[in-house]
This record gives sequence, C-alpha cells and structure tokens, in this order.
Amino acid sequence: MKLHSFIFLISIFLLLPFPAEAKAESFSIDQAEIRTLILDNGDIYTEELFTYSFDGSFNGTTRTIGDDDHGGVELFEGYLAPDDAKLETINPQSLQKLKVERDDLTYKIYTASKRETKKVFYRYRIKDAASKYGDTGQLYWRFFDEMNESDIHNLRIQIALYNDSSALNKGYAFLHDLTGGSMKKSRQDGILYENKLLPAGKKAEIRFLFPETYLKNAAYTENTAKLAEFLAEEEQYQQKSESRQGWIKPLDTLNSIIILILLILLIYLVLYPRRLYRWFNKGTSPEELKNLDSFLLAAIYRKGRLRHFDIIIVLFRMQQRGFLSMERLTARPAYLEDKTAPDYTYLFTVISENKSLTEYEQKLIDWLFTPDETGRKTFSLDQLPFPTAQEKKSNWRTEDEYKRMEKEFNKAFTVWRKTVLKDPEINEYVRLNFIRESFLKWGIPFWILLSLFNAYTGLSDLFDLASILVLLTIGWAIVLIQKKKRLALPIYFGLGSVFAEALAYEMPDAFLPLNIILFLISVFLPMSDVTFKGAPYHKAIREFRNSIKTGSFHFQDSQKWIQHALSLDLFTELTVHYAEEFTEDAKTFSALLLSSADTKIFSYPNYYYHQTYYTRSGSSGSGSSGGSGGGGGAGAF
Repeated sequence: MKLHSFIFLISIFLLLPFPAEAKAESFSIDQAEIRTLILDNGDIYTEELFTYSFDGSFNGTTRTIGDDDHGGVELFEGYLAPDDAKLETINPQSLQKLKVERDDLTYKIYTASKRETKKVFYRYRIKDAASKYGDTGQLYWRFFDEMNESDIHNLRIQIALYNDSSALNKGYAFLHDLTGGSMKKSRQDGILYENKLLPAGKKAEIRFLFPETYLKNAAYTENTAKLAEFLAEEEQYQQKSESRQGWIKPLDTLNSIIILILLILLIYLVLYPRRLYRWFNKGTSPEELKNLDSFLLAAIYRKGRLRHFDIIIVLFRMQQRGFLSMERLTARPAYLEDKTAPDYTYLFTVISENKSLTEYEQKLIDWLFTPDETGRKTFSLDQLPFPTAQEKKSNWRTEDEYKRMEKEFNKAFTVWRKTVLKDPEINEYVRLNFIRESFLKWGIPFWILLSLFNAYTGLSDLFDLASILVLLTIGWAIVLIQKKKRLALPIYFGLGSVFAEALAYEMPDAFLPLNIILFLISVFLPMSDVTFKGAPYHKAIREFRNSIKTGSFHFQDSQKWIQHALSLDLFTELTVHYAEEFTEDAKTFSALLLSSADTKIFSYPNYYYHQTYYTRSGSSGSGSSGGSGGGGGAGAF
C-alpha cells in the first residue's frame, strides 16, 4: 500500500469515532401513533400521527411503505396537524393538506421546517393486504423494517377489524419484535403494540389471525385450511424466541470480547512495528546490495510476492553463485520469424550440483533443465512454453499443445513457489504474514460459525442458516483460491457481512460493528512482511531503483548490478539511460548486454507472464404463509 493511501485510510479510521459537529442538521421522531383498520374486502386503512423535532432546515418528511404481499397503495395523503393533536381525537377540520410526491416506495410530504417541533398526519389505504384462507383470515404485517433509517420513540400501533369486535376476540395475535416492544389484545383497543424505542432498521411485525368469515367481500388467497399450520409456525417461533433469551446475554458477552480483541489487533496493525521500522529506519547504502544475490533482492523488494519471471532471477542467482554458466545464443527460429520477439536468447548450463544448492534451486534444475548431446544440463529462455505472436497467428496447430504445456508449467510453478517461501534464508528477510495466514485458515471458519450463532439467536430459521453457511463457505473457498490477491479478504468480509445480514431474520446489534472492525483489519493486514533484518535493504533497493530511473547510477564493470536492475523490472530504464554505454563498453564491460536490444531478451517473457497472470480483474421464514407484507420506514429530507 502506498504511503499516501495508508495515511488517508488512517485518517478516515481516526475520524470515524468522532460525532458530527453540533450544528449539523438532524431530526428525531419523538412519537408515532398508528391505527390500522382491516376492511372486509381485505384492504387496510391506516392513519398515522408522527411528532418530529427538527434541528436545522428540512423540506419535509418521508414515509416508506414496502411492496411485499399486497395489491398496492391506493391512497396516500399527508397533513399538517395541530401541536396538541392526538390520533384518537383528531379533528379533520384542523388538518392542513400538504403536497405529496411519490419516489418509488417512498412518499415525500412537503412541509418546510426549521428548528421546531411539528406533527404530521398520514392516511393511506392498501389493497389486498389481508389474506383469506379456508379456515382463517390473516394480516401479517411489518409496519417498519430495515428500510426505516430513523429511531422511532414512543411507538403505539392499534389494529382492529372494522365494525366487528366479536371476530377480533375470536382471533389470535402474535408479535415478532426483538427490541423490547409489547403487545396486548382488548375489546376497546383491539390489538395494541407499544414500544418506547424502535431502533432504526429493526422490525415491528404483527401477525393477526381472525375468522375468515369476516372477509366476506374478499376473494380466497387459497381455499385450504391453514390455521393449524400458522399456529404451529408461531409456536415454533415462540420456542426459538425463548431459546434466544437464554443465549442472548452470553452471546452479547462473547461479541463484546471479540470486538475488544479485534480492536486491539486493529490498533496493532495501524501501528505495525515492522512497517514503522521500515519507514523510519535510515537503511543501508545501496552499495551494500552487491552482497545480496538478485533473487533475494527481488524477494525483499516485492515482499515475497513471487512471479513467473522470478524463475529467470533464480537463474541469475545460481550464475552469481557459480552453479551455472550463462551464454548468449541465437534464439529458436520461431523467435527470428517474429518481429516482436528477440533474436537472441541466453543459455544456462549447470556447472556443478552440490549440497550448497537450496531446495528450490535444485527443484528448478530438476524441473527446467534437460541434458544436451554432451550430457550437460541446459536451459534457454526461449524454451519457456508460450507461443510468439506470429505462432499464434499462423500456426494454429500448435495452439492446443502450447496450452497444455503452459498449464503444466503454471502448475509446476505454483508448487515451486511454495518451496521458495519456506526457504530459511528467504524467511530471514521476508515472510508471509502470520496473522493473515491465520485469518485464512482459522479466522474465517470461526467467523462463519459466529455469524450462524448470531443469526440463530436472531431467530433465523433453518433455511436462513443453511443459506448463510453455504454462501460464506463458498466465499471462503474463493478467498483461499485467490489468497495471493490483497483485496480478497476485505471483499470477503465486506460482502459476507452484508449478505449474512440480508439473509438472516435478525442480527444482534453487535454484529455490525464487529464486521466493520473485521473489514478494517483485513484492509490494513499485509500479505507479507519485510523482517527487521530485511528492512534496511528494502530502503536501499528503493534508492537503487530511483538512481537507475534517473540515469545517475554507475554500473562500472559489474554484471551483477545489471542483473539486479533486470530483477527489479527496470528494462525500459536500462534501455533509455544506458543503451549507448553498454554498446560502447561491450568489449570491456559486461557480456550480459552486448547491445541495447538484449534488454528485450528478458523483458519479452516478463511482459508475457505479467499480462497473462498479473493484470486480470477480478426475510422471515414463514412456511406456506409466504411471509409478512408491508415494511418501510419514516424520516425527513
């Protein structure tokens, strides 16, 4: 991550906990009274009185009505009510009609407000909100749900059958509310729900079952007996709710402990000791880089992120250590026939194999090198298994063979790369980040289990839990496949938490901050670390690269410096700043670059593998009842 990007992220993170300025515009809903009448044709007629307190300037208020399981909103009107108005005794003559505009599911009620308290009256009628079955009628309704973005204080909802209290008394009423609201049924008030505070995004859901004979002017939703099934569903819900009560406190404690641990981990990652040491360490002199081989240099610079071109850099390393010889030859005919391919290649020959070879060096020899007619093991760069542009265009018969060889080559490279990352010498300077590896192996499955546990205590049914498990597990598998990509973890925790929230019936309040912290951790979590031993060299490598980019570095007579530059992808810079120097001094300088065109020998395979591998982009469960209808929220604009 670039320094300026890192500082920006830290700034955002540090600013998050602080509240907005006191003068920022805000509003509150201090009271909401709602009365709903179920009509005998299945429609519902609702009147609502909201009390708003505005701190700042607003154009009006909003009311959102979901479109689940009903025939549409046939009427919606908004009125300004007197300050002393009460829903039960409101006088229609005292109401002032307001302009209303519909924007998808949201109604905008225009009433300019500025630092004042105001009461707004809504009335609306919804078609076919109640359902009629063979042995029961049903209103299964969410007055508020995740679409509601505002806390609602002192909420009071009444539901009644229009002009039929006897049918009301014969019915059953059930409340689905995890926020502490209560419900009772009486002849005078009908069904009465009350809640001191319904937080934003939480559900207030009521299921009312009443004699189907009341809906005499409604068509059957389904002319079959459903009452026993619905009662069984509610009994199951009640059992789950009671079970949740036993788990909610231990889960809250567990979530709090995990949040605390993750906060400590996040602070540690923001103030990451190795990162700070690398930033503030003065570093060693670039001249000291001549004591390192080219492959170790590249591994430190890229922090262990190995690429296909690193195969060639390991060949440089073995040549520098005296295990290989390096000879410039004419490339194979297919290269000579292609204008974009280099005319020359380099042949590497094994001089000696002994115990001083590392495991990954020996595996590279066993993998790539083959005996020639004299018995010597050799490998040339034009043997890398990919076709030239001319071969792709004119020799289509070889296309399948190249694909097969490249697939095998890439598979072997993946295995070889794992061997490199385990090498003790490499790990002295750079290593995979232990925390990230632990997150991939153990952190994600623990988070999946924690998400399921939170969803279970939120009364999610078996289908919801199974959906969450399948989705998050598939995501985990994708992350393991794409674990070399830095964004894999942030995307997983970001999208995973969103989908878990969406699929679950309800989630505890602590689940959201827990996932936000997990997401931030995954953003700050490095894939690999430069160790304290490697940090001084990392800074020297940056100075070395900058000096070549500006043409101020003097190669003198060392071929190793040129190999260092090639290992750090400085192909263009070598050509631009040093082509003439290499050409003029070819006899006394370095056999590696007899002309500026030789840079192409190495940039050619690097470009191919870079383009090929490193630039690719990358409701409640209610059985046969079909779920509750309605939903929505209230607010201001």
